[in-house]
Amino acid sequence: MSALIDFKKLVVGNEYARKELAEVWGYQGFQGLSRGVITPRKSNVIILFVTTGLFKLWDGRAVNSIHIPELLRASHIKPWKSSDAAERLDPYNGLLLSPIFDTLFDKGFISFDDHGKILLSKQIMDSCEVLSLSGEEKLVKVYNSNKVYLEYHREHVFLK
Repeated sequence: MSALIDFKKLVVGNEYARKELAEVWGYQGFQGLSRGVITPRKSNVIILFVTTGLFKLWDGRAVNSIHIPELLRASHIKPWKSSDAAERLDPYNGLLLSPIFDTLFDKGFISFDDHGKILLSKQIMDSCEVLSLSGEEKLVKVYNSNKVYLEYHREHVFLK
């Protein structure tokens, strides 16, 4: 395998060496390789499973206008730990988010309604300006298949 892989040529289900993907995404060592990959235990190989599918599904972004793959994270809507095997691999159970949106979403500080409008937790209302949140943010689209996962997120993760 070549020393550098073009992000747009990554194939879902293919195996890639950790070092190669770290170079593609600009990671130092092995940090950050948990998003969108499966890592067999005691292996130096990782399997890309969702990120490229999400990139195509969301046309490069889910919420904002960032189209730079290296600045986006694949985020499960229904958390990995709460999902069954099929849900974990379902691209409709994923969003492509910037790091700040990913963190806010994973921690339950934001969610989205079935029309894609952002929902803000009361716990961050005083910090919206600092976080550059207007409350007008919206998913670029919502697929019917996203709605069951978004409902789960609102009911079990979102900090109302």
